[in-house]
Amino acid sequence: MKKILLIIFLFIFTINSFSNEKKIKNEINYGFIHSYDILADFKDARESLSKWLGRVGEKKEINLNVTFYDDRKKVFKNYMNHSLNMVSMEYGDYYKHKNQMDPISSRYWSVSFNEKREYKFCLVARNDIKFDSYKDLKNKTIIMKKYQSIGSIWLDYKSLENTKKDFSKLVKSVKYESKESTSLLNVFFKKQDLALVRKTTWTTMLELNPSLKQRVKLFECSNIDFIPFISVFSKSTDNHTVNIFFEALQNLKDDSDINELYSLFKFYDVYEVKKEDLLDMNNFYNEYYKLKKKHN
Repeated sequence: MKKILLIIFLFIFTINSFSNEKKIKNEINYGFIHSYDILADFKDARESLSKWLGRVGEKKEINLNVTFYDDRKKVFKNYMNHSLNMVSMEYGDYYKHKNQMDPISSRYWSVSFNEKREYKFCLVARNDIKFDSYKDLKNKTIIMKKYQSIGSIWLDYKSLENTKKDFSKLVKSVKYESKESTSLLNVFFKKQDLALVRKTTWTTMLELNPSLKQRVKLFECSNIDFIPFISVFSKSTDNHTVNIFFEALQNLKDDSDINELYSLFKFYDVYEVKKEDLLDMNNFYNEYYKLKKKHN
């Protein structure tokens, strides 16, 4: 839920910057696929947040319409028919439709959680079990963060590459937790055999508790940095609005409220994504779907 609130707050801040510069009536229709995040579990929270956002938009003379979607096909349809000016979604959702979306899209943005924009996933295992290759996924128990589909896709890719099978068809069970730190502790205390976590989580936990290495080993991490999500502006959006949005992104850290928010969410920055930044991601997903088609 924190991630969703942060993204929406940042969006509101940039819209406020725009409205302060030019007092005109504008309409922004923003669609967010939430089914992979914790808001999917809390209908009341989504409704309250939507009402609050509407009031903020009114104060700034902006018709701000935020819609949370759990139907991926619907948000894609609404973006393609220009009912939505901007959408935020996981990269996998975007990749499936990029050939249709790119021709009608203007500019892209995302977020990072550290200066290096590192967003790698790692598979860790108990030291006291046999786990020397992905073939050893067979009959193991694994734990991962709920709604963490990016990491699951990476693990599935590695499993298909090495065993020609989906990882879900090999493991004994998959358990989901709300925090990656809890997943690591489950392996440490021998409640689970394996855990899928971000590399930054592993590094932080190891710094806090060096004894972690006595019971848990780092098996492998992804060789690329993924993107937490991708946000896309439609070409149907007024160019001035889009330009002000990106100008405001550059000035976020100069705002005291934003600095406090950055500290709360351990958030580093919001940045514009260029097409060349997506090459590694596109190559990864291309290879992944080739493997899925070949072995399924």
